[in-house]
Amino acid sequence: MNNRLYPYLPRILGACLFSIALCGPANADLVGTDEAAAAAQSSEDRERVRAFTSRPEVAGQLQESPDNCRRRGCRPSRPRPVSAP
Repeated sequence: MNNRLYPYLPRILGACLFSIALCGPANADLVGTDEAAAAAQSSEDRERVRAFTSRPEVAGQLQESPDNCRRRGCRPSRPRPVSAP
């Protein structure tokens, strides 16, 4: 090894050890079947609600009348078009 590197070797090793310490430990958890099934069930529930509210008769019932909105003191909003996924 070259003699010029000897004074810098402790600094290089110290920097390497310090950078490894900054990374921290790696953590990994196993995902249980019940957790995976719960996530799938929630997305199915969202899709069912989205399909239900996209029906014209349900969307019409969910819209607030402008008169009722004015009585409460809010500004009526324009109906948003329902987009299909």
